[in-house]
Amino acid sequence: MQIDERRAKQLHYEVMGIALAIRGHAGESGLYQEIDAALTDQDWRKMAIVQHAFEMLSTQRQTLILSEIGDLDEVGRSITLLERGIRMMSPAPSERSA
Repeated sequence: MQIDERRAKQLHYEVMGIALAIRGHAGESGLYQEIDAALTDQDWRKMAIVQHAFEMLSTQRQTLILSEIGDLDEVGRSITLLERGIRMMSPAPSERSA
């Protein structure tokens, strides 16, 4: 995926912020590890999916995820909705035949 340097840097920082917020709420969960791997591997496609899924959440849900305060159940639901959005936009793993 071709992406200009400035946009790449912005995308990387935004997704890093999302990843760190999730780690703050849920520890090193599977979702955190998945996003962290996209950051480490510079998987621009996956980072764009994470950012788009995050942007699809309501402003209130985005704020819950990014802040350190809020009802823990609502934060958990917001993270679950984010993860669902990522799953819906991510390509299904291809099955290999023997």
